[in-house]
Amino acid sequence: MPPCSSPYGRPRGADRTARRWLALTVALGTLFLANQTVEYVNADFGMSSHAFGSLFFILTGFHGLHVLAGIALMLGVLWVVSGPTSRAPLAEPMTVTSYYWHFVDVVWVAMFATVYLLS
Repeated sequence: MPPCSSPYGRPRGADRTARRWLALTVALGTLFLANQTVEYVNADFGMSSHAFGSLFFILTGFHGLHVLAGIALMLGVLWVVSGPTSRAPLAEPMTVTSYYWHFVDVVWVAMFATVYLLS
């Protein structure tokens, strides 16, 4: 255990740093969803306009749902680790959450290339 550890076996400041990064990621994910909503409202086509419209709204819509699920997951982890006397483990929930979030991110890179660059 590091010399400057808390009574719960975590380095001092680890909880605060984790909460800060989680909050920033939640904010950016929410900004992504807001941008997606603006894009949907301003689209010149609909889901039934053509095949591209169907694929666009289905792919980006499902991705948006997964981003929303990731935000909910991060808020859950944030809630669990935020308590002043919380003894909940920090490493495991953060690791699982980051795996999920990075997978959703990698899928977005592939979808962006497919939907926006190749269209």
